[in-house]
Amino acid sequence: ILQTDQEFGKDCMADARNGSKIPLAILARKLGTNEQKDFLDLVWGHGDKLTPENMEKLKQIFRETGAIQLVVKRISQEVQNAKNGLQKIQRAGFDTSVLNYLLDIGLVWMDDLNSSAPQSFAPNS
Repeated sequence: ILQTDQEFGKDCMADARNGSKIPLAILARKLGTNEQKDFLDLVWGHGDKLTPENMEKLKQIFRETGAIQLVVKRISQEVQNAKNGLQKIQRAGFDTSVLNYLLDIGLVWMDDLNSSAPQSFAPNS
């Protein structure tokens, strides 16, 4: 939803079209205003209503509610937990350099999300 099909490697509208219960949509609905919730109910899961304008409005709602930032924060926490676990594995004598590398590069895409986030919802706030 937040990236192009080419950037993400899959149909980025599939979740919206299918009405998938992804964390981003769940949080936006939970945190949104009544107007935002009504809009989500109107378009989420209704492919015929997913016009380019409505997709932009969805993205705006995800930003305004702080849903993006909360998802990014949770992912960052889970990656840190994984890194902590890898440190224990490394102390046991196993090479974890490739796994650490994969964890590090997996976070790069979140920088773009954070740069467009309102400061009041920044992950480290």
